[in-house]
Amino acid sequence: MLSVSLCYQINQKIKMETIISQQTSKTQKPKAFLVVIATFFGVLALIGFILHLSPLQMADTLADFAAHHYFLFAFVCLILAVLSFRYYLIMNEQLISGNQRRSQIGYSRKKRRHAIISNLVRTFDHHVSDSEYIAKEKIQSLKFDQEDVINDTNLRNDRDKDLYSALHLGNLYKQKVIISFKDTTGLKHTFGTVWHVDNENICLKSGITIPVKNITKIEF
Repeated sequence: MLSVSLCYQINQKIKMETIISQQTSKTQKPKAFLVVIATFFGVLALIGFILHLSPLQMADTLADFAAHHYFLFAFVCLILAVLSFRYYLIMNEQLISGNQRRSQIGYSRKKRRHAIISNLVRTFDHHVSDSEYIAKEKIQSLKFDQEDVINDTNLRNDRDKDLYSALHLGNLYKQKVIISFKDTTGLKHTFGTVWHVDNENICLKSGITIPVKNITKIEF
């Protein structure tokens, strides 16, 4: 029950982070645009209330100020031009980074398509030599030895890296992998999506767990 609850919480967290990220990206630009408009009209309203000026009178006052204080007016215009150019550079950088993100999204879509195709192929062909296939729903009935099936430290580290790679592919692209392991009766393998990995177990869909120390290899 603990494994089922843990897998469900992880899946819900991933979905929530994805939704929040999408909502933030969609609302960021409209919010910034509304802030600029509100600030502009707020300044005009404040000047009108304090100085008792209409918009036309404000324009006449600005023209009169420019005629009598041309140097100061030119200096203010120069400052505004510099700020505008700086804002343009910032927006250009954001545009470039946005294009890079879009290219990354395109790459992610390619990986998703690859995952779908790979899942379809492996569904019909997940044969592993010298290993018995077992459906993941039957794994909970198996018995496992307490000793690690891999004695070499480097091979254990490679196994850990493969497990976290499978976790990454499972959470982001729902890509299934072939998991080979050993129980008390011999070598077996199953086919599924890795949802969670810790020091003791890996968690598959529906809360199915396999002890890490009994896993021999992961095939992508």
